[in-house]
Amino acid sequence: MVLLVLLCLLAVARSAVGTRLDSFTIDEPWHIVAGASYVRTGDFRLNPEQPPLVKLWVGAFMPSTFQLPPLPELKEKGNEREFTEIVMYEANDSLAAQQRARIAMWAGHALLLLAIGLLCWRAFGLPWALGMLAFLAIDPTIGAHLPVVMMDLALGLTLIGAALSAGLLFATWQWRWAGALGLAVGLTLGSKHSALAGLAGLGLLSVLMALLPVAAGAPGRGRRLLQVVFAGALGLAVLWAQYGFHFHAGGDGSDKFNMPMPEKISGLQVPSLRSVIAFADDAQLLPRSYLWGLADTVRAGVEGRGQAEHLVWGRIFSGTPPWHTWPSVVVSKLPLALMALSLLGAFAIWRMKLSATMRASLLAVLVMAGTHLAALMSSQGTYAGIRHGLPLVFALALLAGSVFAYAWQARSRLVMATAGVLLLVGLAMTMREPRLWEYFNELAGGTGHAWDQFGNEGIDLGQRFHELNAFHLSTMKSSGLPVYYDYSLIRRQASQA
Repeated sequence: MVLLVLLCLLAVARSAVGTRLDSFTIDEPWHIVAGASYVRTGDFRLNPEQPPLVKLWVGAFMPSTFQLPPLPELKEKGNEREFTEIVMYEANDSLAAQQRARIAMWAGHALLLLAIGLLCWRAFGLPWALGMLAFLAIDPTIGAHLPVVMMDLALGLTLIGAALSAGLLFATWQWRWAGALGLAVGLTLGSKHSALAGLAGLGLLSVLMALLPVAAGAPGRGRRLLQVVFAGALGLAVLWAQYGFHFHAGGDGSDKFNMPMPEKISGLQVPSLRSVIAFADDAQLLPRSYLWGLADTVRAGVEGRGQAEHLVWGRIFSGTPPWHTWPSVVVSKLPLALMALSLLGAFAIWRMKLSATMRASLLAVLVMAGTHLAALMSSQGTYAGIRHGLPLVFALALLAGSVFAYAWQARSRLVMATAGVLLLVGLAMTMREPRLWEYFNELAGGTGHAWDQFGNEGIDLGQRFHELNAFHLSTMKSSGLPVYYDYSLIRRQASQA
């Protein structure tokens, strides 16, 4: 337990060093203001595009001095963004708010990391769990996401947690693991709408596992199915709890989104998806804010709204992205030493003796990662880069952890030393990166040349504002010349500077 805690603290320390220069990403002010509004008013009209888990967490950390004006009538997304930016940059000290938000996210993500470590320990043993957490503590992309108020890291953490809980349930069919699975499912649903692909895979697998022939003395199919249903129902209850158990966005029964719900649903092009969301809304199966965001996600991801061109390995592809886009995104961002450790892990799993719990948990993680990857590969939008592929990074981290378990099981000092060296090499090759978010490995030309190989948000998401502002003040402002820039800046942030 102590070693797991120390690795989580190491991850936070590495993140603090590697993100010390970063300003807000372009979406963080929106999420922070929305979260503060949720906590203080119980109204979920702001930023329904994303479920509330992360925003509720950071909103609860905002101090009482954080000013939140009355919510205006919202007419469009741009109008909503403008309001949240005015709140952050004109009504408050944005630097102080960012520092408070970073502390909140380090704390929240570290707790989830520890929970994942404990689940991995229970499913695979302590050496495996330590190896997995060490991988995650060193990986630059994980470190880059630890302090940001974005939903992607929470999705990866909760989704791997759901998979591990499912594996423990399949191996034991104990009610406590049904409860753990339900809690993990609810947190995953509250993290991001794109969780649905991985959860759908886990749900189907759970039903199939419950229907398998029953061994002598094992719980019957009826009890197994009941546990699966219980886990699903608990997951939905946890999601509803995040919305205060009320269907409408406002506690007074209002739904003052930037676009009315009927109009949002009618904008969907796929009849079957439009009908499903409309039915769920009419029957009040899920909170309306969640369904509003789901409709937005379907329009953006499933129906093909995305960029017209995709830069992958230095080539520009028009229209549909090539099939290898998402594997390429992951391969280009992982340090080569950690990638080698994951490949070695696949060999270790093949060679080592696996318990029933290990096999069930590996199957659950494989299904989760496979269905998430399939959803990514069917989407037109590749703009987000690695942040949309974080669940795959967690699956690779689990593979890497198996090397340590194999070395412990086989009493092989050579394998243990090899795994340790790979971790140290991965740390040594990346510890001088001034910005973990921008890291790319040598296959992509390294951080300095990756912009010529890939064009997605893994390159940058607006975090260089502080340097641009310093250059403006020291060099450009005194010239009296007009300023032109081609960079993703938050408009109020730029105009205030």
